[in-house]
Amino acid sequence: MGNIEVAITNSDRGDDRLSWRAPVFRYSVAISTVIACLVLVGHFAGIEWLTTLYPAGAPTSITVAFLVLALEASTGLAWHGRHRPNLRRASFVVAGLVVAAGIVMFAAGEIRDLPSSAGIPRSPDEIAAQLDVAAMPAGTSPLALLGITALGLSVILTSKKTAAFAQILVFAAAAMTLSAAVGYLLGSSSIYSSMPTFAIIGFPTVIMFFSASAAIIAANGDRAVTAEVSSGLVGGRLARRVLPAVLIAPIVIGWLRVFGQNLNLYGTAFGISLMVTSLVVTLGAMLLVGTIWLNKVDRERTQAEAESIERASRIADILEGAAEGVVTINSNGVITMANPRAKLAFARDDLMDVKIKDLIPSGLEALDVLDGSSSRTGFKRDLRMVGETSSGRLFPIEASLSKRVIRGETTFTLIFRDVSERVRAENRIRALNERLEGQVRRRTEQLNRTAGDLEAFSYSVSHDLRAPLRAMSGFARIIADDFGGDLQPEARHYLDRIQANAAHMSNLIDGLLEFSKIDRVAASRHDVDLARLVQEEIELLEPAIDGRAVNFEVAEMPSCNADPVLMRRVVANLLSNALKFTEGCDPAKIAIGFDEDLAAYFISDNGVGFDDQRADKLFEVFQRLHSRDKFPGAGIGLALTRRIVEKHGGSIWAKSQPHRGATFYFSVDEGKPANQTQVARAGVDA
Repeated sequence: MGNIEVAITNSDRGDDRLSWRAPVFRYSVAISTVIACLVLVGHFAGIEWLTTLYPAGAPTSITVAFLVLALEASTGLAWHGRHRPNLRRASFVVAGLVVAAGIVMFAAGEIRDLPSSAGIPRSPDEIAAQLDVAAMPAGTSPLALLGITALGLSVILTSKKTAAFAQILVFAAAAMTLSAAVGYLLGSSSIYSSMPTFAIIGFPTVIMFFSASAAIIAANGDRAVTAEVSSGLVGGRLARRVLPAVLIAPIVIGWLRVFGQNLNLYGTAFGISLMVTSLVVTLGAMLLVGTIWLNKVDRERTQAEAESIERASRIADILEGAAEGVVTINSNGVITMANPRAKLAFARDDLMDVKIKDLIPSGLEALDVLDGSSSRTGFKRDLRMVGETSSGRLFPIEASLSKRVIRGETTFTLIFRDVSERVRAENRIRALNERLEGQVRRRTEQLNRTAGDLEAFSYSVSHDLRAPLRAMSGFARIIADDFGGDLQPEARHYLDRIQANAAHMSNLIDGLLEFSKIDRVAASRHDVDLARLVQEEIELLEPAIDGRAVNFEVAEMPSCNADPVLMRRVVANLLSNALKFTEGCDPAKIAIGFDEDLAAYFISDNGVGFDDQRADKLFEVFQRLHSRDKFPGAGIGLALTRRIVEKHGGSIWAKSQPHRGATFYFSVDEGKPANQTQVARAGVDA
């Protein structure tokens, strides 16, 4: 039983409307098997009531019990052997034996004697006399043998091709026992005991016949009449609503009629008229309920059709105006629908019944790959294919392909776009990029050559200019030493100016060389304690202070990730600059610290200051805001400082007002975008 149930459940798992088959089969076989065993126990143990299971009912013979057990065994083998031919053949053998036994026993007279024409009752009195019989023979009813034979044949015919015949035999077998079943259900012995002797069937036989019929119906539940009743169509839904009432209402009304007559509430004629009236009213009510339900279903169907038509119209409008081509393809690779854009792309008036491989040579391969999946749906996007027009022109397309299985039929939808223009544009861009890359390579080579020339020029300048400068300075010093006493004051003044300008030009050459080399120096970053570095540079500046009153205020500041040598030069330049422009201030105040809001270091002084609208010129080579006579210098220090800061990914700017001092800010990029944004904004404000 367990194996049979598993086989049934697995075979019907895909359809919820057929899920009733497993429990019906299970319980039907169980009931008929239990009843047959009880009958056998009753006969062998001499327990008479087990053979009747109903007061004053007809007994069920041993033959019927054995045949029912064999019939249920054949039904179980048929179920379990739906996909196993050996078991299926075994079920045919067992069912054939049941049919053969029924036919042989019926023909051999292994039944109660048929009544003669003289024994047939001809009046109510004779019927009443027959009802007084105390006991009925225990032979096998011919009607029971016919029913078992019909059920055995229905098991043999349990297949798709002969399912209708099998169900007809099942219904016939059930109909053979219907009168006795109604009699037992109504509790009226006058119905089942007044039948002809060949038609009398015991109550256990009735139960076993209906259980066996239900099991065989479950075996054919997905075919013929039962498939229609269990379907989701309107007819099946109506049948499932009406059948229970059709089966139950007459039995209930008949039982009420018999119950009333047994209480002597009315006579037979009135009882029959009352039953007929009740049946008419009940069937009329059922018809009315069915009509209302059908009208509701029809209205829902009409509304659904209208919505479907509207959706189809919207889809058609979308397809008509779509910029992409859309085609649907069946499982054979044949186009079943195409929108105007698809026809235009392939330069064809009609694409119906055209094979996709004739339009897109690689399209069938994509369909096969997607169709190879066991899922009912699938999707592939960004497919690159090549289409072919009716004239043989090839063009690139970009497509997406979807798969859907509906009612066992696989349909593919291909949405594509002609990307010829984009491909041409990509080719043009690629060619331009290659051309630009060539130009960049050539420009880079030119820049490298120029840089080499500049380096050679710088080397030449540093050596070729230094020699005459040293000669000029040396001769001027010799003249001053050897002939200083004989020179006029004015000549002595000019001689001093020659020496000063020679020294200044030497400083300019040194600054230019250092400035030109700064970009070629690789920055080796480390954690730099800027506060300690500032203190060291202040100590180195003590000889330049030469007795001046200078107050250095060094606040706590975070370390930075930078090149220690280059950062020392930045600090030295800015401190020297502050010390130079505070000359004449008593005392001079120079503050060094870190601005949290700007995320930048600063060096401020109370010196002469400058107009900060011209602050950008401070960081250009040879640009000065004060005269060289008053504040000597080469004009390269701040330009060199900016180049070092920018080499570290930072920024430098200044704020000042004339005679109110100046503040120089600089930052170092340490991978902190927020700080850089603040620094950049501050630089703009400055």
